[in-house]
Amino acid sequence: QTDDILRAERPDLIIEEVDDLRVKAQLRRIASELAIPIVMAGDAGDTATLDIERYDLNGTKPFNGKLNRKEYDALLDGTHDDQESALIKILGLKNLSPRLFKSATMRGRKEIGGFPQLGTTAASGGSVASVAARDILLGRKISSASRAHNIRKSAGSPAPTNLRENAEIFYDFATRKKTQGKSASESEAIITELPDTFEIP
Repeated sequence: QTDDILRAERPDLIIEEVDDLRVKAQLRRIASELAIPIVMAGDAGDTATLDIERYDLNGTKPFNGKLNRKEYDALLDGTHDDQESALIKILGLKNLSPRLFKSATMRGRKEIGGFPQLGTTAASGGSVASVAARDILLGRKISSASRAHNIRKSAGSPAPTNLRENAEIFYDFATRKKTQGKSASESEAIITELPDTFEIP
C-alpha cells in the first residue's frame, strides 16, 4: 500500500506523476497527514503545468483548491462520475488547447485510447518541477501555487488552429458532453470560459 510505504519512508518531498485521479487524491490525503510537500508537473498540448502544494506549511488545499471538497472526496472514494471534468479543473481550463479538447472528444468516442502527449512539453514540465523540488529541499522560500508555461508562446510560434477549427472542435466537445448528461449550467460555465483559452491568429 502506498500509504504504508510513505509512512515508513517519510520522504522529504513527493514528485507526483500519476495518471489515475483516485491515486492523485489519495496521495494528497497522506501528504497532508504527514506534512510532505507535493510537486506535480502536467502537460496539456503545448502548455506545461506545475502545481506546488506545501503540505508542510499551513493552509494548503488539495490540488490548490481547484476541486471543491465534494469533488475531492468523490475522487478519494472512486465515486466521481465525470473524471474528465475533474481533470480539466486540475490542469486549468485556460491552459487547455482546442486540440486537447478534440483529443478528449475522440477518446470519448473510442477513436483513440488516451490523450496524446508532446515530449517537448513533458520535458519542459519536468525541468520546471525539478527546479521547484530542488528549491523546496534547499529550504528556499517557495509557496503553494499553480503555474503554466506555454512553450509555443515562448518560441513565438503561431497557433496551430484557426477560429473556425476552434469553433468546430468545441461544438463537437460540447455536443458529446450533453449526450453524457452534462447539466446545462455546467455546459454553460465551460462555454463562458472557453473563448479566452483559444489562441486565435
